[in-house]
Amino acid sequence: MLNTNNSAITSANIRVYAQLIASILKSSYFGLIAYFATIFFSRETYLRANNIILSSVLIVLVMVYAFPLIINNSSFGVSYLRTVLLWMLPIIYYSLGSKDLNNELYERLLIIMLVYTAIEFMLINFTSISLFDADRLRTKVFGVIRGQGVAHNSSISSAPTVSIFLKIYLDKGFSKKIFLITLGSVILLGSGAGMLLLIFSILFFVINKKILFVLLLVLSLPIFLSQLPVQEMLSNIHPKISHQYISYLIDDKYKQISYILDADIQHILFGFSILENRVLTSGDFGYLTMIAGVGLVPALILLFGIFIMFIQASRIGNFAPFLILMIENIHYPVFVDPISAYILAQYAMMKKIEK
Repeated sequence: MLNTNNSAITSANIRVYAQLIASILKSSYFGLIAYFATIFFSRETYLRANNIILSSVLIVLVMVYAFPLIINNSSFGVSYLRTVLLWMLPIIYYSLGSKDLNNELYERLLIIMLVYTAIEFMLINFTSISLFDADRLRTKVFGVIRGQGVAHNSSISSAPTVSIFLKIYLDKGFSKKIFLITLGSVILLGSGAGMLLLIFSILFFVINKKILFVLLLVLSLPIFLSQLPVQEMLSNIHPKISHQYISYLIDDKYKQISYILDADIQHILFGFSILENRVLTSGDFGYLTMIAGVGLVPALILLFGIFIMFIQASRIGNFAPFLILMIENIHYPVFVDPISAYILAQYAMMKKIEK
């Protein structure tokens, strides 16, 4: 019995850290292989008929929809299938999942992500060593090059960090240690999205609702009186949350939406992946990138699966941490990042009360 438990714990640890390594290596396939290689050794799996049926139905619907085009563009079919597979990561982990993560492992993940980001930050700014060739091409913020974290993207790396902070807070209450780890990671990552997500999390899920109302009222007064002090204050805190940068992001996303809408109907319905023979999973507008990659109807089908997961997560007390990752996907696609997709799936299958 003891050996069985130890084997299950070892398998769970392997699955958790494999997804972290997969994000660092930028190889979702490594994460999937490691996941399925160990899932069969887990004693506590979450294999339920309705989850497997959900995943199967979604895959069948997407394939039936795209099948005629795949046949007509057989040489491009592999790119499309790879794109669909990567966007389905959260659904795959949910449908064939094992309840691996508990609060202890969540804390370990937070610490590991902070340590990795700190090492990356110090190497790139204070030595001639860089973990990856493109590290020194990044722009500087406040005179230093910000870290990009395990996901090789500051915003994506900060999203699971903030999400895990909320998960631990909702289960165990406020912890100064966890808060400082989260804050330290977000600062080193220098992500405006990460900072806004952390502020949003604290205001709406940590601070007392009455205090929140008064705080929002006080902060809103300068906006009506004069926008300039607010704009200057935000710019001083971080250029990534300044009025100018946020306006730029809104304009940029509007241009991306216009680009998709101006495309021919075949690109809108079936995506650019199958028509242009490329795997499309990266962009700074996650949901739009999903549509551009797999097509409008398949994207809606996959989002329906994510929505089902969201409902399940909400029922077991994981509404807030799941929501954080969904919000981040508006900016960058967290669904295709192995560790983010894995954590998202865990929220939909784990019990509210954990060790």
